[in-house]
Amino acid sequence: MFAQYVHHRQRDFVKGAATSSPASPLAARHPLSKLLLGLGTLAVFLLLPDRKAAAVAAKLAVLAAIFLVAGGIKRWRTLLRGGLALLGFLAVFLLCSLLGDALTGGGSLSFFFGMTVKSFWTLTISLLLFGSLGYRECVYLARILPLPRRISVQVLLVILIGRRVAREFSRVPAAWKSRGLSARCLRRHPGRAAGLLTVVLLRSVDQGGRLETALIGRGFSGELYTCFTTPWTAADSLALFGFFLTGLGLFMISGIL
Repeated sequence: MFAQYVHHRQRDFVKGAATSSPASPLAARHPLSKLLLGLGTLAVFLLLPDRKAAAVAAKLAVLAAIFLVAGGIKRWRTLLRGGLALLGFLAVFLLCSLLGDALTGGGSLSFFFGMTVKSFWTLTISLLLFGSLGYRECVYLARILPLPRRISVQVLLVILIGRRVAREFSRVPAAWKSRGLSARCLRRHPGRAAGLLTVVLLRSVDQGGRLETALIGRGFSGELYTCFTTPWTAADSLALFGFFLTGLGLFMISGIL
């Protein structure tokens, strides 16, 4: 009876995998193809100067296409949070630039505007392309790429624990709201907000400790494994070829070629 149950579960799993459609066209690509597309796109956007309006417009058009292909509509909340975090960083950087420009007059504002554009390219491309990589795909890439084993395992553990901590922090607004603590109340009582954030931080550290105990209890011996595997298809080659043509077009519009 148990063998029949396993057989039916496997049949349902295969049937569901065959009929379900991927979340986005990029999600069906090989993990190595996603990695190469992300690194290549990021390098092209950062290396090309943004002095010409045509070059900036072309980059925005390519970014809009990436947004649609990578399923950015379904991940607009992640993009919004990343944009808000970037705005906070740029606001502090702007104050430092204004102070430096007032003290030295070295024209640091031009550097600030260039840094703002480069930061925008880096954030959006990283969230759209690198964000499409699942955790099991990261483990798969660490297995097939010639990377130092200790470094790759440490990075994977940081990603795993970081996601747990981020999930713990994402529950904070809902917990505060259920307890009748509004943002206005916390602004009036900053000491209470600091105390609540301290509790959240301690809970996150405790969550990381429980995760370590769970890994050791499941036989973790310093190396992560995954059953995930996928073949390289012609669509992956076409995606890289399309990226090559797009990058060539951007270089021509920028006047470098």
